[in-house]
Amino acid sequence: MKNAILKNPEVKKLIFEVAELAEYLWQKGWAERNAGNISVNINHLIPKDLDDLENYPLFPLSETYPELAGSYFFVTGTGKRMRDLAKNPLKNAALIRISERGNQYHIISQNEKNTASFRPTSELPSHLAIHQLMAQRKSPYKVIIHTHPNELVALSQSPIYKQEDTLNKILWGMHPETYIVVPKGVGVVPYHTPGTEEIAKATLEKLDKHDV
Repeated sequence: MKNAILKNPEVKKLIFEVAELAEYLWQKGWAERNAGNISVNINHLIPKDLDDLENYPLFPLSETYPELAGSYFFVTGTGKRMRDLAKNPLKNAALIRISERGNQYHIISQNEKNTASFRPTSELPSHLAIHQLMAQRKSPYKVIIHTHPNELVALSQSPIYKQEDTLNKILWGMHPETYIVVPKGVGVVPYHTPGTEEIAKATLEKLDKHDV
């Protein structure tokens, strides 16, 4: 099954595009060291007659995602660097499949040796929560990108830029097209411990009212 999926021209094209994006993020300085992560819903590219999932390890999820049951994702790995992802995407990311109950996942693109040490991004709860929201809304969006631009990290230390109204007024005022692209503005999530369900839920609340 794994080889068949990876030989799929559309899947190969998508993996190449993710690697290209990772290189762009690294070159721009938007993903320092091992920061940042990417996930792509590729369910539409996978045939539905796969029956050898028992050959791949199964891992628990901290929450259940019923709308994502049986879905496939290409996800970057935890502790992986964008510059390495650009060079070797299949070593630094993986294809995963959500279980039929939506509470576990299989890793189906790593070999037995790599699977022992490989895990998807620690921000998987946030990624899956947002993908589930997109599925509920029947949204065409299938990609989630989490970056660490140095400039935004610096601005986040200033209380004034933690105020959504102030921040969005500045963004919209700097470039008129910004209002066209993000008419609902950018939502600011207060600090939460990375990789937790709390930050996932807080992010969903902001995405309910904002574009970004």
